[in-house]
Amino acid sequence: MGILEVAQSHPILAFVAVSVALVAFYIATSTKQEYPKELPWVGKEGDGYFAVTKATIGSLTNMNAWLKQGYENYSKNGVSYIFPDFSGRHEIVIPSNKLRWLVDNPDNVASVQAAHYDLLQGDYAFTHELMVGDPFHERVIHKNLVRKMDGVIPDIADEVMTALDDTWGFDTAEWHDIKVYDNMMDIIARVSNRLFVGLPLCRNKDFLKHSAAFAIDVITMVALMPLIPRIFHPIVGRVLSIPNHYHYWRTKKHTMPIITKRLADIDRKAKDPDAKVDIPDDFITWSIYTAQKDGNQRELDPIMLSRRILPIEFAAIHTTTLTVAMVVFDLFSSDLAKGFVSGIREECEAALRANGGKWDKKSLTKLIRTDSAIRESMRVSNFATRGVARKVIAKEGLRFDEENFTAPYGSFISLNAHSRQHDPEIFVNPDEYDAFRFSRPREEYEAKHPDEQNTDEYVKMKNLSMISTGENHLTFGHGRHACPGRFLVQHELKILLAHVLANYEVKQLAVRPPNQWLGTAIVPPMKATISVRRRKDALQGTSAASLVDETAAQIEGFARPLWGLAPLLAGGGQYKNASLWTKGLIAGTDPKSPEFWGNMESLDQRMVESCPIGYTLAIAGSHFWDPLSTAERDNVAAWIGSMNDKEMPNTNWLWFRVFANLGLKANSAPYSADRIEADMNHLETFYRGDGWTNDGPAGYTQMDYYSGSFAIQYLQLLYAKLAAKDDPVRSKEFLRRAQLFALDFVHYQAPSGHSIPFGRSLTYRFATIAFWSAFAFASAEPPAPLTWGMIKGLVLHNLRWWSHQHHIFQSNGMLNIGYTYPNYYLAEPYNSPGSPYWCMLAFACLAQPESHPFWSSAEEAHPHTLSPSPLPIVKALKQPLHITVYSGGHTFLLSSGQTCHYPLKATQAKYGHFAYSASFGYSVPTGGYTLQQFCPESALALSDDGGEIWKMRREVDDAGIIEKERRPVLYSSMKPWRDVKVRTWLIPPTGEAPCWHVRVHHITTGRDLQSAEGGFAIYCMRSSDGRVITPLPASPSDTDQGTLVSGADALIVSRAGAAGVTDLLPAEGRRGGICDVDANSNLMESRTQVPTLCADLTAGEEMWFVSAVFALPAEAEGWKTKWRAEWEKRPKVPGWVEELVGGQQVVADGKGIESGKVLGVKGAGTNGAEAEA
Repeated sequence: MGILEVAQSHPILAFVAVSVALVAFYIATSTKQEYPKELPWVGKEGDGYFAVTKATIGSLTNMNAWLKQGYENYSKNGVSYIFPDFSGRHEIVIPSNKLRWLVDNPDNVASVQAAHYDLLQGDYAFTHELMVGDPFHERVIHKNLVRKMDGVIPDIADEVMTALDDTWGFDTAEWHDIKVYDNMMDIIARVSNRLFVGLPLCRNKDFLKHSAAFAIDVITMVALMPLIPRIFHPIVGRVLSIPNHYHYWRTKKHTMPIITKRLADIDRKAKDPDAKVDIPDDFITWSIYTAQKDGNQRELDPIMLSRRILPIEFAAIHTTTLTVAMVVFDLFSSDLAKGFVSGIREECEAALRANGGKWDKKSLTKLIRTDSAIRESMRVSNFATRGVARKVIAKEGLRFDEENFTAPYGSFISLNAHSRQHDPEIFVNPDEYDAFRFSRPREEYEAKHPDEQNTDEYVKMKNLSMISTGENHLTFGHGRHACPGRFLVQHELKILLAHVLANYEVKQLAVRPPNQWLGTAIVPPMKATISVRRRKDALQGTSAASLVDETAAQIEGFARPLWGLAPLLAGGGQYKNASLWTKGLIAGTDPKSPEFWGNMESLDQRMVESCPIGYTLAIAGSHFWDPLSTAERDNVAAWIGSMNDKEMPNTNWLWFRVFANLGLKANSAPYSADRIEADMNHLETFYRGDGWTNDGPAGYTQMDYYSGSFAIQYLQLLYAKLAAKDDPVRSKEFLRRAQLFALDFVHYQAPSGHSIPFGRSLTYRFATIAFWSAFAFASAEPPAPLTWGMIKGLVLHNLRWWSHQHHIFQSNGMLNIGYTYPNYYLAEPYNSPGSPYWCMLAFACLAQPESHPFWSSAEEAHPHTLSPSPLPIVKALKQPLHITVYSGGHTFLLSSGQTCHYPLKATQAKYGHFAYSASFGYSVPTGGYTLQQFCPESALALSDDGGEIWKMRREVDDAGIIEKERRPVLYSSMKPWRDVKVRTWLIPPTGEAPCWHVRVHHITTGRDLQSAEGGFAIYCMRSSDGRVITPLPASPSDTDQGTLVSGADALIVSRAGAAGVTDLLPAEGRRGGICDVDANSNLMESRTQVPTLCADLTAGEEMWFVSAVFALPAEAEGWKTKWRAEWEKRPKVPGWVEELVGGQQVVADGKGIESGKVLGVKGAGTNGAEAEA
C-alpha cells in the first residue's frame, strides 16, 4: 500500500505521522547548539539524536518532575546539568551556590540582554529591533524610578484605589464575582500607566485595550516562535508580528500628541526656567531628560519615544499581574484561623493611622506582614521556574573550571529557582502557603531591646523583604541586572492589598484553584473568580471621632456626594452605581430597617445632611423619588419632615431645612410651606449689604466661605433657580446679590486657581469655588467685566489646582480630613470621615446642558492676568472687613474684625491673622506651649510668662476700613489682657514695592511682655536633599535656597518662593529671626518656618512697631531672578504713619486717625468709636 493510500484510509494516523515528522524536522534543524559532553542531562535516556528528541518532546509534560529530579540529583550536590526544552533552547542549569559567579561575569561574556533578546523574539515582537537590542527604557527606569519613588507613591495609591473602586464597586449588600486574572490585569495596567503616561491616558479604555493586546501578542510570539524552524523565522516572525504593529499604531495615536507637546514644553522650560509650564514627572519626561543628558538624538525622536512605552508596559504589567493574581488566590484560600487576613488588615490600618492616613515610603516600609504575604506567594506560586538567565556571547565560551566544562558560545545558563523554593531543607512545609513566614523573624527582631540587636542580624532581617534578591528568591533576578521595577511592584502590591483589606470583604475560597503549567512557566487559574463586596465600615476610613454621633457621621458619607451626583444625573449624565443611593435612602428612612438613621432631634447633624438629600429630590427626583414605593416615599417625607418642629442653630443651618422641604415640594410630597417662609424671613435678617450676608445675626462679623460658596450665596442661587416661579421676588433679589458678590468674590481666587484659605471648614477644599458653579446652575447674568469664559476658568482652574494635590486621599480612596495633606490640627471638632465631601458643591454646573454658555464659552484666564487688569489690584471690602490684593504675583487679603461667634478651635488663626495668602495658606497652633507650637504666622504674638504661653489676636474691640492718602487701610484694636492694648493698621502694597505690605502697631502695656511678629509661613526643606534649609551664601544664586537673618531682617527662600519681614523702625530694637514652627501647622506645607521679628516690652511702656512683610510666591513669573531685587525695594513709611510715630499726633482713644475717611466699621461694644474718632 502506498503513502497516498495510507493517508486516505487512515487520516488520523497520517496526521500523527506528519506531525511527528515536522517535529523531528524542527528538532533536527533547530538543535544545532553544542552542549558540554561532561554534563548530564535530565530526562534524556541514552545518547544520540533520538534520545534528545524524546527528551525535548517529554519536557512538555514532565517539567515539574524533571526540575525536581535535576535539583535533587545534581544541584544539591553542586553539579550542573542540561535541562531539555521543547523550544530546542536547552539550558545549562548551574547549582545555586554558583549564583554570584554567574552574575559577576562581564556582560560581553554572559549577557542578560542577549538572553532577553532571544527569549522575547527581539527581531520581530516589539516593532523595532532596538526595543530589546538597546534597552534604553531600562536605563531610564534604573536612573529615575528609585530616586523618584517618594514622589510617585501618591499617584500609585490614587490609581490603585480608583481602579479597585471602579471595578469592585461600593455595594455593601450583594456579593459580586470578580475574574481575578482579568481584573488584576486591568488594575495593574492602569497603575503602571499612571507612572508611564499619566492622567488621563492611563484611564483611556482604547489605549489600555491595545496596550494589553500588544503584550498578549508578544507572549504569543514568545510561545510560538521557538516551535518554528529558524529557517522560517524571517517570514513567520513578520507575519505573526502584524497584530503587534497594529496595536502599536493604535496606541501611538494616543501617545504622539502627548510626546510632541512634552518635547515642546521641555524645550520652552529650558529656554525660560520661569515659564509657566506643567511638566509631569512620568516615564515620558524621564526618557526625554535621559536622552538629552546622554546626547542621544535617536531617542529624542517622537516615534522612538512612543515605541519605548510598550516594552516597558510589557515588562511591568504582565509579570506583576501574574504575581498579584497568585497572591489573591493564596491569601484568600488560606485558613482564616491562621489570622493572615486579619493580621495584614490590622497592620495596614495601624500604619495609615500613624502616618495621618496617607501612603508614603515611610508608612509602606512598616507593612512587613503584607510584604511577607507577597514574597511567600512568590515563593510557593512563582510563575518563573528558572532564574537569572544568561546567554554566552563570548566566542570562546564560558569556562567553568570547578566542574571542568565550557559553556559554548550561544548556550543558555540559568538556575533552578522553582525546586529550591520548594526545598524542605530550606523552607519548613515548603508546599504550604504561610503568609507570615518572612515577617515572623522580622517582628521578633524588632521586638528585641536595642541592646540585643546587632548589625549582622539586622542585615539578615532586611534580606527577608520581597525586593531582596538571592539564592532563595530569584523572581527579580540578582546582581547588577536585577529588575529595577521591583521597587515599583513592591509599592503597587502593598497598596493594592491594603486597599482591598481596608475596604472590601473577600469570601474565603474553600479550595485554592490549581495553577497551570504552561511550558516552562506556571500561571494562575485564568478563569477562576472570587466573590467580593464593600465593607460596611469602610467609610469610617482612618479618621478619628467627631462631635457628631457615629450614625450621623455615616449619613454625612452617604449624603454629601449627592451634591455632585444629583447635578450629574440632572444634566443627563450617568453613573452606574447611582442606585446605591436610592437603596441607602430607602434603608436610612425606614424605621424598621436595621440601617435606620434615627429621627431628628434639635440641633442634630442630620439636619445638615437633609439639605443635599432635599436638593437631590428637587433636581433628580426621577432617579431617587420615582423608583420608591408609596410606603418608602412616606418614610422619606416623615424623616425629613421631622425636623420642622425642632430647634436649629441661628446660622446658615436654616437654609438646610428650607431645601429639605423644597425636595418634598418638588415631588408633591407633604412639606411645610410655613416653615420655609419663616426660615426665609429669618435668614433675611443676616443680610448686611453689597451682596454680603453674615453667617448669623448681628453682634459679630463672620463672613467666611459659608457666606459664599459653602452655604448662603450658594443656596440662594440654587433657590433662585428652583423657586423662580413660586417665589419670583426673592429669586430675583438673590440673583442681584450674587452679581454684587461676584465682583468681590473673584478677588479671593488666584490666577493659579487656588482660593485664599480663610476661616473654618477648609477640609471642604474645592467647595470654595462652588459659588461660581451655582452661578452657572442658576443662569445668573455675569456682571461686567466678568464673562462666562472667566467664570468657567475660575471653576476649572481651581479643580486643576486640586488635581495636583496628591496627598488629599486616604488609602481607601476617600478624601482625608485636612487640606493639601492630612491634618487634624486644622480639623474642626465636628469633622467626621465623610465631612470633606461637602466639596461636591463644586459640581452644581453639571446640571446645565452643553449648550449653556458656561460650557459653550471658551475658557478664559483670571481677569488679573489681563493687561491692564479690568479689576482693581487692591480692593476694600467693607462688609467682610477685608482688603484683597493682587500685587507682585501674589494673591492675598488683609483682615481685621472677623471672628467666630463661638469658641472654635484655633479661631485666632482661622479669623484673627493679619493676612491670608493663596500661595502660603495659614498656620494653626499645634499645642499650648512655646512659640513654635503657637506659630506666630501673620500675627503679633505676646507672652507675659517668659515665652511659655502666647496670645494672638482673636477678638477685637474695634475694627474698620479707613482711607489714608487715597488708599484703604484696615484699623483694629484689641486687649489681650486688661492692662494691655494693641492698635493695628494694615497697609496694602504700593506699585513702588509690590511685594511688601506694612503693619503698624501701637502697644501700651501694664506688664512685662515678650513679642514676636511673623510674616508668612513658607516651606523650609531643601529641594536637593530634603533637609531643612540653612543660611544663604553671601552672594546667592537663582537656585540657592536658605535663610537670611541680619539685624531686623529675616528672609526665607525655598521652592515655594520667598517670604520675609523687616522692621522699618530699627531703632526700636526688634531682632530678626527664623521661627522653626511645629510640623503640620501649615495648611499648604507640612514643614514650614516663619520669618519673625522679636522684642521685649517693659511694664508702663508705650511702643510703636512698623513692620514690612515680604512675599514673592513661586507661581509669580520670574521669581527666582527677581526676589533679591524685590527684597531690596523696601516700602516707604507713609507720611501719616510718620506723623503718628513721630509724636506729631497723639494716639489716645483712637485719636490721630480722624482724618481718615471711614469705609467700613465693625465695633464690638463701642460701635466703632475709635475707628471713627
